[in-house]
Amino acid sequence: MIPFFNEQRESFLEYDLTQMVHRLSRTRAPKLGLMGNLSLELGQAGASAIMQGRFEPYLIYEELSQSFEIESLSPDIDRLPDDVDVLMIVHPASFPPKTLYAIDQFVLRGGKVLAFIDPLSEMAQQPPSPMGGMPEGPGLESTLDPLLQAWGVRFLTSEVVADRNRALRVQGGQATGLQLSDYVVWLGLRSEDFDAEDPVTSDIGLVQLASAGALTPIPDATTTITPLLQTTSDSMLFSTDEVAMNFNPDDLLRSFESSGERFIIGARISGEVSTAFPDGPPPGESDTASGDAGSDEVDDGLNDEPLPEHQSQSAGPINVIVIADTDLLDDRFWVNVQEFLGQRLVVPTADNATLVINAVDNLMGSSDLIGLRSRGKDERPLTAIEELRRQANDRFLLQEQELVRQLTETENRLAALQGQGGDAEGDIGLTLTPEQEAEIERFQVQLLETRRRLREVQRSLRTDIDALQNTVQFINIALMPILVACVAMGLALYRRRQRQLSRGQSYAGVQS
Repeated sequence: MIPFFNEQRESFLEYDLTQMVHRLSRTRAPKLGLMGNLSLELGQAGASAIMQGRFEPYLIYEELSQSFEIESLSPDIDRLPDDVDVLMIVHPASFPPKTLYAIDQFVLRGGKVLAFIDPLSEMAQQPPSPMGGMPEGPGLESTLDPLLQAWGVRFLTSEVVADRNRALRVQGGQATGLQLSDYVVWLGLRSEDFDAEDPVTSDIGLVQLASAGALTPIPDATTTITPLLQTTSDSMLFSTDEVAMNFNPDDLLRSFESSGERFIIGARISGEVSTAFPDGPPPGESDTASGDAGSDEVDDGLNDEPLPEHQSQSAGPINVIVIADTDLLDDRFWVNVQEFLGQRLVVPTADNATLVINAVDNLMGSSDLIGLRSRGKDERPLTAIEELRRQANDRFLLQEQELVRQLTETENRLAALQGQGGDAEGDIGLTLTPEQEAEIERFQVQLLETRRRLREVQRSLRTDIDALQNTVQFINIALMPILVACVAMGLALYRRRQRQLSRGQSYAGVQS
């Protein structure tokens, strides 16, 4: 049943119809194992809302559940079910050694993994508890070490990627008023930042993420690291502490110094690897797995039998995709949700969900819908206007910083001079000398002049941008109709002249 078609999903029509037929035609949905310290199924509701049953899954979970059978796995298991086709890991903030060992053995036996790790996960920031106190939740950083080291990748949880060319615009906290500012750690990656030859990213147009980390290939590793998502060369690394403690986008932009290096945010890892646990299962895990009589620990019913034989080398080339950001799974970065005829209408604004589902499809060995799925969103930014805006914003920040410094110095000097003129009763200005009064007056004039210049800098911020936008609008709205009218008038005059010439020739023929 298709209850209605909505024009806002017009660009997704072919994919929506094909997905329906594809879903009806299969006899068994592929199984996706979902594991992590962030629950996509419970959404972003607080603990009290979850206890009351008032929660909604993240939309990425609903999108995945339409294409795959999802089995939620505890992050405290010592082995993975045999029927899991692909394991998706989201924010492994506190995985015990036995779970890391289970993932290690799963990959070595040919299992496919899609992992989302993060140096500073904004999704993991829990809403305040209504009962007071600090909210409980997973840590803000996550990694898969020592597995990443065994797979030939280095990931630092102490660094966040910043990119001035791909910064998203947010409401900033400029000293002269609330304005839009470039937030260099919130990124909107475009088609040129993706691997055009990998089916997962070949047709992706826009992916939006926040506070992402960087992946670095380890020299002389046995694996091949293929970048899927990268920054531009106008990027750098901030410390997580600096980003977490600084909520003003302008401060980060002022301290930005381009490294000239492109950083890898997402990568495909392939090749032969060795285990991250050369000594076998972590200490104590074998007894637990074998059903030690003195242990009361129960792990999802998976620990009643001994662990499978330890695998020290991969059975073949591994296939793992790692993305150093979890916030791209958050609804606010990729979708708008509207109510229409009593139904929730999902309209994507970025290709985040497409990227995730493409990755899972590809790891499962099915690419049937990847080409169609990637056609929906086409991002075509006005690059000239964006470059002008960025240059104007850089000039404004430098001038604003200098003027604010002058303003602060003037106010301090003025306050110091006025303080010198007070008597014991606190009266001001009774003992000021003429020179001090003249100095105060001069500083007051300088204070007013500095504030006026600051307002002028703020007004001139968009001068070049508005001029270019007005030119583009004139060309699109007025110039083209004018040209068409001129051509039409010229054609009409030409035809009229041709008719007159024809009549003149006919008259001359009659006269002769």
